[in-house]
Amino acid sequence: MNQCIKRINNFNIFNIYIYILLVFFVLPVEQQKIADIILVIISMISVILTWYCKERHGYKIKFSFLDFAIFIFLALVYIMILLISQYSKMYITQNLAFLMVIIYYFYRDNLKLDESKKTIISDSVYWGMCLSLLFQFYICIRNGEDLHLITTWDDNYSGIIIFLFFLFNYKNNKKFGKLITILYIVYLKSRGFVLMIVLFYIIKIFKSFIDKAKNMFFLNKIFKIFIIMIVFIYFFSILWVYNISTSNLKPYKQGINDTSNRIRFLANVRVFDLIKENKSLIMYGYDNDLKKVLGINSEDTAEHQHFNDMRLVQTHNTILSIIIKTGILFSVLYLLIVSKIIDKYYVKENIEYIFPYLINSMYMHSLLNTSFLVFWVLILHIPQKGVKQQKSNSVDRFCNL
Repeated sequence: MNQCIKRINNFNIFNIYIYILLVFFVLPVEQQKIADIILVIISMISVILTWYCKERHGYKIKFSFLDFAIFIFLALVYIMILLISQYSKMYITQNLAFLMVIIYYFYRDNLKLDESKKTIISDSVYWGMCLSLLFQFYICIRNGEDLHLITTWDDNYSGIIIFLFFLFNYKNNKKFGKLITILYIVYLKSRGFVLMIVLFYIIKIFKSFIDKAKNMFFLNKIFKIFIIMIVFIYFFSILWVYNISTSNLKPYKQGINDTSNRIRFLANVRVFDLIKENKSLIMYGYDNDLKKVLGINSEDTAEHQHFNDMRLVQTHNTILSIIIKTGILFSVLYLLIVSKIIDKYYVKENIEYIFPYLINSMYMHSLLNTSFLVFWVLILHIPQKGVKQQKSNSVDRFCNL
């Protein structure tokens, strides 16, 4: 690696690590959009600098034909949506921008992390994460409040952030960070967070068996997993809504068969109904106007539309959320690219870092797009000490811009 490329790589490491620290551990939700915009702008500058530097020093810039075709098709679909959709374009634009950022840093391998060297920036960010979580823990306990993070809008998303923090510590073998995770396991009221931790250790124990099973049943590609997830959530949502939750329904957080889970699965059923009813969803989605379309955009939840005698909410399933907001055509291409990115890290050593998160994405939205996807892919990208984790496949040949 020549000095020009090395400087850009160090610059990229700084950008991503500082972004993760600010968005997930420091900035309140309402201020995070600024950090998102800055990251995208700086990343575009890095793309230009990388191209210039590699051209100047005689590096060949390659793309596989399939990758190039998918990217062009995705861009054409996006332009078509801009021209014909009567709905907002903010959500799809944000998703596309972050996808380009992730492709540049991770899929094209412009962020190289050397496991033998502990950089000042990564260690500084780690301690910043720890101090932020301890401070927020102290404030909540002192004020007698339920434990939550200022960087997100919901206890369950606080749980996702702490789970990602846990994965970050486990990958880097940071013992103090693991102790902080234990504190949050005890005090954070998030069933999803506890489930992800339990799944992590179960999958870790049966890692070898799961690795053999995924190859035996032809589940060696993440896109196949996505398809199974959609089929499963369709049938399971119908089963839950029309059979399981029709009797013995419990109050909120008083059991698995509670009103919260019934509302979540009803939201999934409503999405599938909309897909059947509205053929234009093949071409474009409702974007950020989804709540208006569903009749749930009022701040007063008493005014929200009802579905099967329950208050309607937007789907909490990540893949369904992407489909209903961007349309079937764009979402298939988007998820295909995301799956190709994750495929790069879909090896035995990463199984416990992948499946708990994907399972959680089936009942929590926004996990396969924007900032959450950046944090998760960064964790997958981090080399585990003494372990060669990345695949040696066709993907790697085209990761040079």
